[in-house]
This record gives sequence, C-alpha cells and structure tokens, in this order.
Amino acid sequence: EAIAFLRQHIDYQFWYDRVKPGFPLKEIDKCQYIAAMNPKSGTFTITDRALRHFAMFTCSLPEEGDMNLIYGSILKGHLSKWSRSCQNLAEKLTHSTIKLHKTVSKHFLPTAVKFHYQWNLREMFNIFQGLANSAIADHEAPNALVRLWLHECNRTFRDRLTCEKDIQIYDDSLTQLLRDRSALGDDVVMDEVLMEPNIWAPFGLDKDGNEGVLKDMDSFDDLYKYLNARLLEYNECNASMKLVLFEHAMQHICRICRVLHNPRGNALLVGVGGSGKQSLSRLASFICGLEKFQIVVTAKYGIAQFKEDLQHLYHKCGQKNLQYAFLITDSQIVVREMLVYLNDLLNSGNIPDLFPQEDMESIQSAMVNEAKAQGVVELTPSVLWQFYINKVRANLHTILCFSPVGQQFATCCREFPALANTTVIDWFHPWPQQALVSVATRFLSDVNLNDCTESIAEHMAFCHEKITERSNQFLTQEKRYCYTTPKSFLELIQLYKDLLLSKRQALDTNRERLANGIDKIQMASEQVAELQEKLKQEQVVVAQKAQVSQRLMEHVEKEKDMVSGEQDKAEVEENKTNIVFQESQALALECKKDLEAAQPIVQEALAALDSLNKGDLTELKALGKPPPDVELVAVAVMCLTADPKRIPPKKSRDWANCKKMMANVDRWLKDLRDYDANSIPQPCIDSISDYIKDPCFRPELIKTKSQAAAGLCAWVVNMHKYHAIRCEVKPKEEKLAEAQERLARSKGELKKVQDRVSELKAKLSALVKQFDEAVEDTRQIEAKAKKTQDKASLAERLVGGLAGERSRWAATIEELQTKSSLLIGDVLLSSAFVSYIGPFTKSFRESILNQDWYPDIEDRKIPHTPDLDIVMKILTSEAEVAGWQNEELKSDRLSTENGALVCNCTRWPLLIDPQLQGIKWIKTREKEKLQVCQTTQKGYLNTVIKCLSEGLPCLIEKIEESLDPILEPVLGRVVTKKDNKLFMKLGDKETLYDPNFKLYLQTRLSNPHYKPELNAQATLINFMVTP
Repeated sequence: EAIAFLRQHIDYQFWYDRVKPGFPLKEIDKCQYIAAMNPKSGTFTITDRALRHFAMFTCSLPEEGDMNLIYGSILKGHLSKWSRSCQNLAEKLTHSTIKLHKTVSKHFLPTAVKFHYQWNLREMFNIFQGLANSAIADHEAPNALVRLWLHECNRTFRDRLTCEKDIQIYDDSLTQLLRDRSALGDDVVMDEVLMEPNIWAPFGLDKDGNEGVLKDMDSFDDLYKYLNARLLEYNECNASMKLVLFEHAMQHICRICRVLHNPRGNALLVGVGGSGKQSLSRLASFICGLEKFQIVVTAKYGIAQFKEDLQHLYHKCGQKNLQYAFLITDSQIVVREMLVYLNDLLNSGNIPDLFPQEDMESIQSAMVNEAKAQGVVELTPSVLWQFYINKVRANLHTILCFSPVGQQFATCCREFPALANTTVIDWFHPWPQQALVSVATRFLSDVNLNDCTESIAEHMAFCHEKITERSNQFLTQEKRYCYTTPKSFLELIQLYKDLLLSKRQALDTNRERLANGIDKIQMASEQVAELQEKLKQEQVVVAQKAQVSQRLMEHVEKEKDMVSGEQDKAEVEENKTNIVFQESQALALECKKDLEAAQPIVQEALAALDSLNKGDLTELKALGKPPPDVELVAVAVMCLTADPKRIPPKKSRDWANCKKMMANVDRWLKDLRDYDANSIPQPCIDSISDYIKDPCFRPELIKTKSQAAAGLCAWVVNMHKYHAIRCEVKPKEEKLAEAQERLARSKGELKKVQDRVSELKAKLSALVKQFDEAVEDTRQIEAKAKKTQDKASLAERLVGGLAGERSRWAATIEELQTKSSLLIGDVLLSSAFVSYIGPFTKSFRESILNQDWYPDIEDRKIPHTPDLDIVMKILTSEAEVAGWQNEELKSDRLSTENGALVCNCTRWPLLIDPQLQGIKWIKTREKEKLQVCQTTQKGYLNTVIKCLSEGLPCLIEKIEESLDPILEPVLGRVVTKKDNKLFMKLGDKETLYDPNFKLYLQTRLSNPHYKPELNAQATLINFMVTP
C-alpha cells in the first residue's frame, strides 16, 4: 500500500529500488510531509505506526460568523454598484444560505448508499459563484436576484439528492425558509420568486451580442424553441441526434450548461442507462461552444492508450488554448487505473507521470513567453508547469456519466473522492408518473386519439411503472434482472405512434377499397339506364349513316362507269401515239446511221483544210503559171464556194480569177473552214462534176505538184461525196419531220384524253374517300353501339351478381370502422407488449397482461377489442406464423410471441437463448445472407463492418453480460450523414451504413444480468424454455 511505503521512508529515509537488479537503496534526504485527508470519505485505513509520526490537527467548518464574513463580503462586493434594495439583500441571502446549508447537513447524512451526501464549503462556494455570475443590467430587480439564489441552491443541494423522499424534505425546508418574512425582507414578492419554471441558463446575450449571460427562462415554450434551434444546428454539423426535448430533458441541459459555463466547472451525471446523459451532454457542450472529446474504446484499449488520449487533450487545452468538454462514461473505464488519472485530473489537474520528462521540458519552454505576457516573474520549471496546468483546467470541463446500478459507482466514488467532491452532481431520477404522463401527452398531441389522449398517456405511464414493480417482483421470485429506463418509455411512445399509423393506413386502405367497390356498384346501376338510352340514340345514328353510305355508293358506281369509258378512249389514243412514235424512232435511227457514216468524209475534208497553212496558200497564190492540175483544183474550189446564182462561166474559170479568190489568204481559209457542208447548193455541185470525174483530179497525184493544192483537192472531193450522201438522207429526214409532227399531234390528243381521265379519277377518288369515310364512320358507330350494348349487358350482369356483395361489403366497412375506433387501445396494448414484455417468462407475461394492463385499460374506458389476442391480430397473422414454423420456429405460444417481438421491436433484439431455439430460427429465416460472429473471435469487427456497409443481417452470438464498448454506436444507431450517404464510426474506423442492416444479439447464459444501458439499447427477448 502507498501508506506503507510512506511509513517506510519516514522510519528509514530510503526505499528499495525493486526494478534494478540487487534492489539497491534509494535514500531520500531533506523531505518533510504535510498530509491531509477527509475522514468522512474514502476507504483508507491509517495505521498507528504511520500516525505516530504526525501531529494531528482537526480542521472543522468555520463558525457561522466567519462564514457570514467570508461569503457576505463576496456578495456585497459584487452588489456594490447595484440598487439599494439589492444591496440590502446581500446579508440576508448570505444568512439564508448558511441556514439552508446547516439544515441540509443535518437532514441528509451520508450512508453506504448515499455516500455523496458530503456537505462542506464547496456547496457554499457553488452558490455564491452562481450569484456572482449575475449582471446588473439583467438582474437588478430584487425578485430576480432571489430567484437566481433559489435556483443556485436547488442546483447545489437538490440535484444531489437521490430519492423523492429526500427531495420532498428539502423542498419543505426551503419553503419554510422562504416563508419566514424576516429572512429576505418585504421587498421580495414570494409569488414571483416561487413562480415556475425557475430555470437559469447562460443563454442571454451581452451588449456585444455574445451568449453567456445568465437568463431566467420565462417558460418551457421559449426554452424549447431555443434548444430545438440549437439542436438543429448541432445535427447539421455532427452525428444526428433524435433528442426528445421534454421538460425534464430541457432542465438537465440547462443544468449541464450552467456547470460548463462556470470556471473549471465539472459535472457528474448519475442515472440509469437510457436517461440521455451523453446526448444531453453533447448538446450542452455545443451550446457552450466547447469541442467534444470522448475516448474511442477498442478491443486493445488500456491505460497506455488512455494516457495518450489525455496527453492529446492536454495539448489541445494547454498549448493550443482550445476549450473542450471531456465526456467519459463508466462503460468506457475498461481498467481501474483510469480512475486514478481521472481523480487527479479533477482534483488538481496535475497527473503524475502523464508526460515523459522531455515532453514536460518542452511544454515548460513553450509556456515562457505566454507566462511573461501575463506578468509571471518567477519562471522556474515548477511555476511554468503550474501555469500550464492552470490553462488546462481553465479550458477543460469534464463530464462523467455514471450509472448508480450496482456497487461499482459507490465503490469508485469512495476510493476516488474527487469524482464526487470536485464535480457538480446532477442526479437523473426515474420519471414520476406526472412527468411520464406529461411527456406522453406532449408527444401524442399530434395524433388523432378521439379525445382519449390523456387516458392513453396515463395508461402508458401506468404500464411503465407496473413493469418497474414487476421487474422487482421478477427479481425476487425468479432471481432474474430486467430494467426500465426513460428511453424505454420514449420507445413505447414512438412505437405506438408508428404502429398506430401503419395499422390505420392498412384499415383505411381496406375500407377505401370496399367503399370504392360499393360506389362502383352504385355507379353501374345508375349507368345501366344511361347506357340503354345511349344505345337507342346510337342505333338511330347508325341507320342514318347507313343511308348516307348507300347513296354515296350509287354515285360512286356511276362515276366509275364514266371513268371506265374515258379510260378506253385514252387507251386507243395511246396505242396510236405508240405506233407513230415507233415509226419516228425508226426513221430517226436510220437518218442517224447514214449521217454517222458520212461524218468521216466531213472530217477528212476538214483535216485536209487543217493541213494547209498560210504559207502554203501564199506560195500557191504566188504561182504565176501553175500546173494545169493545180489550176483545175483552184477552179473547182472557186466554183464550189461561189454563189449558186453567180457561178463563173467556163471562160472565166482561169488562174487570174482564182488568184482574186485567194486575194486575202486568211479570210479565204476561214471561209473554207466555216463552209456549210449540209447546205451545198446543187448548181455548185453540178459545176464541179466534170472536174471530179477527171482522172487527174486526185489528191495523191496533185500532192507531187503542190501540197496546198492537194489539200484543197481532198476537201473538194470529200465535199462532193458528203453531198451525195446528204441527198440520199434528206428524204428520210423529211419523212422523220412529218412523223414527229404527227407524233406531237397524237401526244396532244392523248394528253387531253389523259387529263380528262385524271380529272375523273380525282373526282372518283374523292368520292371513294368520302364513301370509305362514311363506311368507316358507320362501322365505328356500329362498334360503339355494340360496345355500349356489351357494356350495358355486363353492367346488368355485374349489378345482378354483386347485389348480395353490396350488403356484405357495407357490413364489412362498418366492422372496419369499428375496428378503427378500437385500434387506439389495441395498438396501445401491442406497443406496451413489444416494449416491455420480452425479458419475462410465460407466467409473468400472462400475469402482466391479465392482471395489470387489461383491467387498467378497461377502467380508463379506452376503446379496445375485448379479449383481444394482440399477438395474432395486431403484431402478426396466422399466415406469417405458419411461415415462421416452416423456418423451424417452435409452434408453442411463447415462441410465437417471441417471433412477433423480434419482427416488431424497434431496438435490436437480444435473445436469451440457452437452448438455441431462437438462433436456429434466425439462421433459417435469414438464410445465406446472415453473417454470424462472436465477440471473442479475432476480426469479428470486420464482419460487423461488412454487414453495416452492405446492408446484411448480422448475428453476434454467445455474448456475455457485458458487450464490447466499441459496439455502442451500432446499438445506438449513431450515424452521420455526408454527401447524402450515411456513415457509422466504430472505434477508429468509419464505415458506410446501409439502412437495410439488421442486428441480432444472442446469449447462451440462462440468467444474464444486463445493465440498464443495454436494456435501453436492445430489446431483451426470453427464448428460454421453462417447464
């Protein structure tokens, strides 16, 4: 023990070093001891061998006069600039506070259970610290100051009390003190002071618009609006919390905010699991502008990891000057040594061995400049370290969330007194019936319950309280534990609203379906007569349309005959035209053939001309006496190109005239080339016939004498030949022209006839189209009349066939209406059954239903179905139960109830299943999708993460009485939303969350004792077979 080591050093001035080999001595010189202890707390026993070295001094509480002087001076100094009436209250409030402190110390003595009933000067300090937070601008009225004093007294004394009896004694004592007129004077109006609610919180604004000024919340409505707005802000930037801000929750938020607003304020929240301690602490920290710090417990978390987290937290608060709220729960204290660190953190802030020596030196160096700036003169390591610790304590607020169930809480607080002594305790009491009814009434206010809201809320509160009584009875008789928590009650309300909505929607759907059927029958009856009348009108229209169609058909036949006659005429004309066309085509082909045969001759003539050039012709022209053959050629050219009316006579056909013809060589050559071979005059041809017949008139012969004359000779010869061919072709061309003229006339006649035919055909087509439309119109009218006749026939058959069904459906609608009115009670029983009945055995379930719930719901006259089987009629159906039995669920009543609980519970089911009946059904029901793991398996968390991200069902089997703290986000369904995706953080891992994920928990323990926290997060279902 530490005291034994202490006594050894006092006796012998040394210790043995048990780490080094040989256990060498370590002598400690020049060391004296000053010790202090609280004899009313802790479990230390000081031996006489240690006590004999100390001179003992008893430090009792100061006398009343001293306390008046101390705290009166503080309050008077604070109120020195206030109004005279408020200054007069300083002494009275101080005296009343001391008197109330004495009364509390006298009535509420510490016991083994109420170990924290320790009343000392800390309580006085807390009250006057709260009064010192008042501001002259907002609280100068005497009544406001007294209300603040009353509020601080309640927060200091009342919030530490553990039971309603003690709270009532305190309230009576305080009321008696306030009724004494001499205590506070005549300036105070008691009715205003005692006005409820008396809630003060740092939600007011200063002159700069910053929050932090104490404000008296006028009403719960105003407080709800403010806190709900801040909750929405919190949910926008943090994991969404579905908080229910009822009156008790809002009061606790204000109390936590009050603690966090005070310098070095630390809170100890005591309440069973599901009371909302953590959620309310997170919101309060957010409202006070504090960052939240919470350790992440993993499978390997221990004291080393806790030290690292504390170092990180100290670094943030001390060196980075950030303000944090350190939230820690008893379930996160995985090793007891963590309480030693927490005790030192709360007591002085200085945790020995938290930092290595080199880190401490680094921190001290970092504090030098800041300490100088704040006027610290002595910059020794110890002073710098204390400066650093003071910064940490100023920026760090610790919130402890503990459960009072079991001995762990009392043991921890006795062994580590700072947990209770240095914190402001806020005890989360079980809700009284009035609070339960108020909460239920508020949350049911938006549901149509046929003026039964108050009765239903009272029955819900009755069920909750009766289950608490039955739980105690269950523990006494069966030695089995189960708990109810505020969260269980809120789950009951939400389940009732959801289940009632779904059942009403199902009934409304069935009722609307039957009502629609009756309406259809009525509509069919009314439509039969309308259809008959409509059928008569349509038959008249059909007859009229038929007559119109007949007349159109006769007219069309006449037009068809006319078009047929004209078509015959057109065919005759077309045949004639075709014959003429064929003749003209034959002549044209023959002419073309002959001309194509003569074309080479023309080409040869032109080629001959092309062979001539100006030089050759000039040379020819220069001949004085040409050879006779050459002269003959020139004469022939002169005669061929002469005007047919002025052909030179033979005596004038000499070389001199020829030279005149060749006077302008260029023009003469151009005229020869442009000569029209197709229109050679016959006289010109006749004038050269003799020359052509001359045997010497040959190009090849003349070429030897003159190249130019040879070319002219060839041109003359070819022109003569071409003319002969043209004379043969010309009659044919004349015949062709005549044929083409006859063809044009024939085509003209044919076009007239064809135009006439086209005109008649267009007219006929229009008539035929009109006729077809009339026929189609008639057909549609007939089809419509036929359809109307069929519809009328079917309607008559339907009305006749459903005549009996109409009355039966009407009776069913009345039955469904009755069921709907009784649904508020039926669903109420079903919701309570799902929320509370799971842990109990069959006999207790029957007793709770038949002796508690059914009589109460009847006494309150809440509409419900008498002798209702809530399992088979509300929670499930025979078909569904048959499906469960096919999935290997037992057919007994208890198993059926448990199956209904598993399928309808809103919290994850925890199966107490030592015979493995439930787990067998779950595995068959979920089939191959189910992922099975155990917390003792290595890497089981990977299986859970896979199921979370892929939306698979997960079964964690063989759990013990405590569950791995890392699974708390899964049990609490703590999800965050980022980019329209849901995430869940498990330890240091963040994974996607699929809403289709399902979790099943199973234990083989026959009589497990689960803490209220787990009862609040899971639905316990007892699958154990009992004889």
